[in-house]
Amino acid sequence: MTGEGEAPANPFAQIATELDERKAIAEMEVQRNKDEEVSILQQRFADAIREMSDREGTVSVRIPLNVMSMDHHKDAIVSVAFSSDDSELASSSHDGTIRIWNPLTGEHIRALSGHTGHVNSISYAPDAKMLASASSDRQVRIWDTTTGISSQVLTHHKERVNKVVFSPLGKMLLSASHDRTARLWNPSTGEHMMALSKHKGAVLDADFSPDGNTIMTACEDGLLRFWTNDGSLIDERTIQVNDVPQQAIFSPNGDVIAVVVSRGLLRMYNTFSGMELRTIQSNAKNIGSVQFSPYSDVVAFGTSNDDIQLWNYAMGTVIHSLRNHKGPVSGLNFSNNGTMIVSGSHDTSVKVWPAHVAPGTEKAILDTVLKMMKDAGFKVKQDDISITISR
Repeated sequence: MTGEGEAPANPFAQIATELDERKAIAEMEVQRNKDEEVSILQQRFADAIREMSDREGTVSVRIPLNVMSMDHHKDAIVSVAFSSDDSELASSSHDGTIRIWNPLTGEHIRALSGHTGHVNSISYAPDAKMLASASSDRQVRIWDTTTGISSQVLTHHKERVNKVVFSPLGKMLLSASHDRTARLWNPSTGEHMMALSKHKGAVLDADFSPDGNTIMTACEDGLLRFWTNDGSLIDERTIQVNDVPQQAIFSPNGDVIAVVVSRGLLRMYNTFSGMELRTIQSNAKNIGSVQFSPYSDVVAFGTSNDDIQLWNYAMGTVIHSLRNHKGPVSGLNFSNNGTMIVSGSHDTSVKVWPAHVAPGTEKAILDTVLKMMKDAGFKVKQDDISITISR
């Protein structure tokens, strides 16, 4: 019984806490036996339950069980992205096309054609109604995701475009190019808003901070530059990487920046102080793509050794590796609910992985967690490709 004015205990939060505690115990066991791999399945379920506890009405979360492979591209795949509701994913390739898929069934929905060069980067708008693409043909295109029609063709860049990303609210589009500029656009009208042009080399990557107030650009001159979203350079926040920053992204809370450099190194920086927090050495010569998990201290990256590595970046420890590709993994992303990883490879395949399962541990952990779900009153439905948890 709760006292007057005291909120009743939240059963969803209690189960999430219990799963967190079980994961911590499992991690302690692994420290005692280094041959055993840690699964983060419990964390994924805990995150899903927290999402349920924060929302009203009937809520269900689908979690995939198996690796799924999709093979329509004719050349290396370099960028992959989920729609905001995770109902679709997109892949872009050196074959000049973008393809849209159902991530749970593997169904190929449509191909988007129009670029005349490699499609280097893609990004869904937050409302999933638009998809933006950046190409070596010097164009940025904006596509209507319902019709597959290219509604805007943006042509201010003078050399290949390396990156495109929507702002968190979808009101701006950011592109980065070999022409030493990053540019801001109005995605609804195609209007060119401004150029960020104080770079001394090709702009290889760019990203919005999670709150949308800050823009980061990664330049081959070795600097990470920071700008306000109205285009003003913030001089005091420049970070000297002392290498070429091939990719740079903000963590989900904006406090940490992950930077891919040469020799298979991933460097982690404090966003505000610029202090290097940690260097992660992969097992490969090159890292192709890096992404943060939406809800935990996990960072994943694809490598030239044909695998995906998952690390706890706060602790600097490897969690496990995912192996199924037959070529370098150059595109990578987490689903927005954190339960799936999509990867694209030079082997021309797109693969969707359960983000929560270490190889060899699936059945034992799954049985334990599902029993906890059912005992806690959740409805659990399982088929060959996914689990649906609802209340």
